[in-house]
Amino acid sequence: MSLISERYAAALFAIGEDKKKIDALSEDLSFLSEIWNSQPDLKGYLRNPRKSPKEKEKALTNIFASQVDAYAFQLLLLLLRKDRLDLLPEICSDFQRMREDSQDILHITITTAKEAEPDTIRKISDRFQKKYSAGGVRVTTKVDPSLIGGVQVQVGDTLYDDSVKGKLKALQEELVSH
Repeated sequence: MSLISERYAAALFAIGEDKKKIDALSEDLSFLSEIWNSQPDLKGYLRNPRKSPKEKEKALTNIFASQVDAYAFQLLLLLLRKDRLDLLPEICSDFQRMREDSQDILHITITTAKEAEPDTIRKISDRFQKKYSAGGVRVTTKVDPSLIGGVQVQVGDTLYDDSVKGKLKALQEELVSH
């Protein structure tokens, strides 16, 4: 996250809030970022110094003008004019973070000893959504066989450890301190 990308994201986010288009802009930015990351030929064309700015704008217009919201498209053209298209994925990330913050989305990481069932993940997610009074939850799952059993849930800087490994460690610390 750079200050420059954050400013572009904040400006578009303010427009999105004003025009009630946050979700549409979020989808469009994700789409544009995905295209930017997956199409080296497009990147090469837009970076080519032999191509005039008008040719590049025309190419973007032909490809994206009817595919994305006008505000997302104007951002794309502005980034082209300022030679900052490489910031597009970072702007997308910053915008998504702002969107999730505004919607009170809680980020949690659930780590289990083996692949957890979707129902288990949902129950844990629901429990933490209620605990934190969140508007929603974004879950990342990990598998760590060293936990032996149980679960760890990371919420920000707080780790909730209900794993066998964590309980054994706590028991060891208690025995050592006595």
